[in-house]
Amino acid sequence: MEHDYSIYNILIGVVIILAGTLGFAISGFFNDASPAKTVATGNIQRQAQQQTPIQNSAIPMISTGNTDDGNVQIDLTPLRFNNGRFEVEIAANTHSVDLAPFDLSKITTLEYNGKTIKPVSSSPLSGHHTTGTLLFETDGEISNFVITITGIPQEETRTYIWPKKTP
Repeated sequence: MEHDYSIYNILIGVVIILAGTLGFAISGFFNDASPAKTVATGNIQRQAQQQTPIQNSAIPMISTGNTDDGNVQIDLTPLRFNNGRFEVEIAANTHSVDLAPFDLSKITTLEYNGKTIKPVSSSPLSGHHTTGTLLFETDGEISNFVITITGIPQEETRTYIWPKKTP
């Protein structure tokens, strides 16, 4: 009696493919994700930059405004210093104001050590609920600073001061 080995060959092929996929997935799971790991970008390899996260308890999120009619709530959360850049998360929420006309790169400033600078990069605002990032080039890590945003309703000038004073 002759055996049909084609079905066995297909099953063996499927098992090999599944084993290879599982092995690849497991190796990615245990891969070292340290900040000093080399990252390939196209044909260029670069060393991943060291990021210094800010301790959330040391520099907390500050909120201004609210979501009442005609108003906007804006939350700023300092995140990290990365390669001479200070990264701040912004979240804007409203139920009645279109956020698209407001250009954060023009209406935002950072004051520290007697200097006042604008962000080198800012996420665009859009719609009624948006999050993004403000990036400022600083001379290093800073702990005492003020971020000001002007022109967003209903508070003409929003001032965020760190370290935050507790009542």
